Amino acid sequence: MRTASLGKGHMTAPGYVTLGSPAIPLLPAKVARLLRSIRTERAELQRNLWGLRINAARTVQTAKSLENQFGHLPREAGVQQAARRLTTLSRRQRQILDKVIAGLPNKMIAFDLGVSEKTVETHRGRLMRKIGAKSLPDLVRIVLRAL
Repeated sequence: MRTASLGKGHMTAPGYVTLGSPAIPLLPAKVARLLRSIRTERAELQRNLWGLRINAARTVQTAKSLENQFGHLPREAGVQQAARRLTTLSRRQRQILDKVIAGLPNKMIAFDLGVSEKTVETHRGRLMRKIGAKSLPDLVRIVLRAL
């Protein structure tokens, strides 16, 4: 194998540098740039997550406010049936339903609850079957009617 002298270090093959070569001092600067980039992206993700949580909280507050304003009105049979179906949901399904209604994607719901995305998809499918919804807009419509 041929080596070329680069001063203190030697290059043995294209792209490989031995210790003491002039390229080694550049690595800490590259690592520092990468770490800064990671920190920046992490901060942006945290801001986005915070915004989604605030939106979810506002949605829940709005639903409670509507319940307080219109809860005394008599409900039609379909609405009563939807309300009964909501009471059959498990605690985890209810958590997922609240986040789905708030507009969170499955991946964010999974992150918030500390479960896999597949688990969220399974719970979401089961709760849609329990409630009798055929699509996401149908689910939202049924839940809002039942509140």
